[in-house]
Amino acid sequence: SSDVCSSDLEMTISPTDKRYEVSAGDTISDSFIILNSGEVPFNFTTYAAPYSVTNSAYNSSYEDAPRADAYKWVQIPKVDWSADVRETVKVPFTIKVSKTASPGGHYGIIFAEQQPTEEPDTTGIARKKRLGMIIYITVKGDVVKAGSVGSVDIAPYQSQAPLTAKIRFDNSGNVDYLAKAQMTVTTLFGQRVHSSQTEAVVLPEKPRDVTMEWGNVSWVGAYKVRVATEVFGTQTITERFVVVAPVWLLILIAVVLVFGLTNL
Repeated sequence: SSDVCSSDLEMTISPTDKRYEVSAGDTISDSFIILNSGEVPFNFTTYAAPYSVTNSAYNSSYEDAPRADAYKWVQIPKVDWSADVRETVKVPFTIKVSKTASPGGHYGIIFAEQQPTEEPDTTGIARKKRLGMIIYITVKGDVVKAGSVGSVDIAPYQSQAPLTAKIRFDNSGNVDYLAKAQMTVTTLFGQRVHSSQTEAVVLPEKPRDVTMEWGNVSWVGAYKVRVATEVFGTQTITERFVVVAPVWLLILIAVVLVFGLTNL
């Protein structure tokens, strides 16, 4: 048996994504870092794969899809690597962009997969840890940057925490863009009680749903919610009044009202 615990195997990848703007036929040389921040050495393998998303929640997909072809251009000098305790391993790679690459966005991911050094668990499977670095490549030419806010949904009645605002970002162009959103919540008297912001990459022809939340909302209250979104420098503002209260409280109020009216 092995005395290596999976919690001792700590692997970090840096950075988690890379962006390139290139011409068809270009060659790029770059690298990323694998850090062993655990207490035991480990071996890992590296390889490239397609990168796309399967739905508006942006669940990752590593199967072939339109524009998920950048992995075909990635060359890594070797597959097998090792990292000693506290060692930082620099992994070089080359991207040879196809001469026939279409203008716009192309996407891929480079994986570093830890190889099991422990005995299989009770299921008989030795667990592997896999981390990825997403590659965003824009091939110059007829690049179409086009996106918009499809919808901002702030329900006027919400029964419990968290208070949420749901945003749909659309992309009708042929390259990804970075969408920005900020949610600000104030009391009816104008006192700010929450502010948060987020950024999200929106891939071509892949609508993305982003949910913004305020978890510390009171169990009952009335608020003004302001959502400001930004797409390609254009800002859109949506404001709504929101009542937060549990369903049972509304039922109780309704019963009291009905009872009071019937006794008039």
